[in-house]
Amino acid sequence: MEKDIARWIKECGECFLTNPRKVATPPLRPVVTNKPFEIVAVDLLEMGLSANGMKYVLVVVDHFSKWLGAYALPDKTASSIATTLFQRWICENGRWPRQIHSDQGTEFVNSVMDELAKVAGITLSTTKGYNSRENGVCERAIGTIQKILKKKVHLPELWDNMLPNAVYAYNVTPHEATGESPFFLLYGFDPYVPSEVIPEGRVTQYQVDWDDYKTELLRGMQLIREHVREYADKYRERMKKSYDKRHSADASRLPTIGSRVFMKLPAEKSKSKYPKLTNEWDGPFRVLDASETSALISRIGADEEPLRIQMDMLRVCPEELTLETVVTKTRRRQRQKRGRVRASRVTVVDAAQLNTSICCHFRAVTEFEVPDSTHCLHGQFRCVGQQMPLVPGVPQLPPPCRVSTAITAGQIIPELPEPAYSHRVENVLEAARIIAVWQGCGTLAEKITWIADPAHRRISPRSVALAYAFFRSRCMHVAIMASTVPSQGIMRHAPIPGWGCDMVHIFELAWTMACRISWNDTTQKMMRMEHRKAVFIVPHNLRTLKRVNGWKDTIVFYYRMFKEIHLRRTELFDDNLGIVVIVLPSVEPRPGSWLPLVHAVNMWLACGCRVCLIAGPRTQDESSWFRVAEQARKHVNGFLEGHVEYMMQIVDKLPVMAGAMDTASPCFAVAITEDEHTPIPERQARLFYEMTRRQLQPWASLECIPEMPPRKHPAVRHQEPVGHGQEYAAIKEGRVQKRAERRKEQRKRRSQMRAAAKELSQLNVTDRKED
Repeated sequence: MEKDIARWIKECGECFLTNPRKVATPPLRPVVTNKPFEIVAVDLLEMGLSANGMKYVLVVVDHFSKWLGAYALPDKTASSIATTLFQRWICENGRWPRQIHSDQGTEFVNSVMDELAKVAGITLSTTKGYNSRENGVCERAIGTIQKILKKKVHLPELWDNMLPNAVYAYNVTPHEATGESPFFLLYGFDPYVPSEVIPEGRVTQYQVDWDDYKTELLRGMQLIREHVREYADKYRERMKKSYDKRHSADASRLPTIGSRVFMKLPAEKSKSKYPKLTNEWDGPFRVLDASETSALISRIGADEEPLRIQMDMLRVCPEELTLETVVTKTRRRQRQKRGRVRASRVTVVDAAQLNTSICCHFRAVTEFEVPDSTHCLHGQFRCVGQQMPLVPGVPQLPPPCRVSTAITAGQIIPELPEPAYSHRVENVLEAARIIAVWQGCGTLAEKITWIADPAHRRISPRSVALAYAFFRSRCMHVAIMASTVPSQGIMRHAPIPGWGCDMVHIFELAWTMACRISWNDTTQKMMRMEHRKAVFIVPHNLRTLKRVNGWKDTIVFYYRMFKEIHLRRTELFDDNLGIVVIVLPSVEPRPGSWLPLVHAVNMWLACGCRVCLIAGPRTQDESSWFRVAEQARKHVNGFLEGHVEYMMQIVDKLPVMAGAMDTASPCFAVAITEDEHTPIPERQARLFYEMTRRQLQPWASLECIPEMPPRKHPAVRHQEPVGHGQEYAAIKEGRVQKRAERRKEQRKRRSQMRAAAKELSQLNVTDRKED
């Protein structure tokens, strides 16, 4: 009976597939290469959308030298992957691989990559499904890139700007598998880096003869490659022993030819309503062929294509188990090439027989080329009144359009101060640079300097899209040519030399955005939002302005002494600040207290802000109030004597002569205060701000003060508010209380009695009793 029970238990298929069993991990088989670029591994890393429109990273690693290439991409289409791999990895530095190894993703397994490999003479190979360790060199490089970016990137949306730095650091650092840096293995010398960790390995004139330098260099490269091969062999042996020991690899437990096996389906749980109760094994299968790490299996009793599966995804069936087929929702099959992704044109031409350069294009039907600056949609196209190109349906009349000689930066950004306001804008690229600088980080003074300097280069897809929208509203050449291209067309812009970013992809993304926007009031209002923040610095007696709610672009800061306006208050020195209004105190401060105010004015002027000086509310001591204005003008003019360039940024609205009254000045619009400590009522403070805004309107655009909400007495409900001085009836449930009326009559009688007693006391009249 015991044998029957044991046999019955072994025949249970559910128990066999559900009970935990030790995974049969095969021994590690490292990839062996003897030359650079013999095998190149590629993989794709998703990083998230950046500010420049990039979302993915194409990672390419050479198996022999460990040379790394990482290129930011906006998408993972087949054409983007093939174009980047061919242009950036192969053509830039002649890194022509013999074999490209990747996973089975659709971005790598498609007809476009097949055509590229056929034209370039490259062999394509892929890993098996759910087996990332077959592409371990890429996975290791991806992990290193992620660690570097985590430590160096402060703003996650700018990760693509730091990616080239991370790649360079990887390529100049000695690799554990080779003992040398990838840079040295390719070029034969160490790079120039500021760190002294990497020793200098250049050949000097005292080591070899200059005539025999080439022979010695080739001999040295051959020796270093032999050394690297020996070093890599030892490293692979150590890695294999460590891996086999860590995973208890035993070849005797692996399936052999003729064995029955079940195959694990990692995606089965994701397709089930109850993933915790799902069986993730499929089969049974018959092993047709077996290698050290994988097996070729075929489903028993079915006419299906055999699959190559790694050993640790298989489980050997015992002899007692019956051949009951397990029904699953997931089916694994060989990766098929999708028909919707294909190369529209692949041309193979012998370039030696032609005089013109010929390229291979992988293009869709809706794509259009912008080859050079003569094209009206090119970023460097200059409109000087030339004729339109030959376009079907467009009359060949010379349009009266010469915008390249008339447009300035002030027409794009009306709030831009001089000298950047008069900066000439000749093309879309220059307009995009100006918009990117204006909408980027930096103070107003820095942006003015950068806009006037064409060598300062900054650009983004959004700025290029706004530049196209602006030129489309001003230039007839750009407007007519934009109407002739497909509405959903993809721009293939020619490369623009001299820029450190990928201008082709930036213009491609920008044109997609430009087709959906126009240069209207909303766009112009968005351009004016930069540097509109204002700081209203008022003395302590105007502190009631702090009660005003609803400010959007204005900060109200009140002070008792000038030393409170110090540089550590970051809200007073924001980069987006454009206007500073300083209201002076009503009483003359101590003589040595003006220095902090002058330091703050210096900082605001250096940041490009416009500083406005306004006299504070008057007090009964008008002589002291006028001396405050004189002292302020004296200190500011003394500072401007050494900084004449800041003179145009100062707006002086202080009184000039004692006793003279300026009706437009806010200090004469409010009442005279008793002393400097008495707060001005909120209505008077609002009037003071409104008069200041009107007085400074030619120089600064201040925000309108939010309206004061009407006040209602808490005892009055469902009635209109009564005027000042009127009595409020005691109302309860819509009726006047009798008790309140009685208290009112009693107060009236007591008041009359007190008034009569007061009059009698003044007349010295006393009551006498009759005898």
